[in-house]
Amino acid sequence: MKTLLLATFVLLLVNVAFSQKWNVPNASDFPSINRGAAKIEQFVPRNWRIIARAAGDLNGDNLSDTVLVIKGQFRRFLYKDEYMTDFFDTNPRILLIIFKEKDGAFRLGESSNSFIIPRDNPSMSEPLQSVRIRKGVLILEFEEWYSAGTWYTALRTYTFKYLRDQFRLIGADKTSSMRNSGEVETRSYNFLTKRIRTTIGSYDEKIKPISSWRNFRVGSLKTFRTFPKAFEWEIEPDYFL
Repeated sequence: MKTLLLATFVLLLVNVAFSQKWNVPNASDFPSINRGAAKIEQFVPRNWRIIARAAGDLNGDNLSDTVLVIKGQFRRFLYKDEYMTDFFDTNPRILLIIFKEKDGAFRLGESSNSFIIPRDNPSMSEPLQSVRIRKGVLILEFEEWYSAGTWYTALRTYTFKYLRDQFRLIGADKTSSMRNSGEVETRSYNFLTKRIRTTIGSYDEKIKPISSWRNFRVGSLKTFRTFPKAFEWEIEPDYFL
């Protein structure tokens, strides 16, 4: 009986938290970004801060470029009630890709107000896990994990390469699992070869993963302007990247 009452109380708290109305950023909450500057910090508007950063050559000119993820610092996007131990933060985020010029100055190469998603409710962990540059490609890693409401969790990695004057998605990986059953599935998409590798495994290391390859159909390579929000691209029926 005590266990049932405790579970009911926890469920009630979750329902109360999920029923709240959060302030969600709209177009007017995103500032104009400098197109060029002498210093990297000059691309960061007032009342915004850097939350992730990576450096490396992205456009093949042997100069070190910079990728920033910046987040607004506005109280209207912070929420906390008696059931929460920390603030739920829906402040807007912006992805900035900044090219270094030969004269030492910097130029904004690309920006996105939609690709770096915030948490969608208080039980969700921070989606953005890492930003890095490796061998001339940009890699962004996101986590989908909830402390309540579902056993499902997923880790997504998006790989962009600067091709024909735009950053284009050349690969994506998604590893999804069920924390209660231990089932694990990884799908690795190569948008250049149009091949996908699917690996079925388990948390149990005694169970050997099984992999298979197949072709898949895809249109033109996605860019930051044509890609839907992270987690919302239905690349296959009922399967979202």
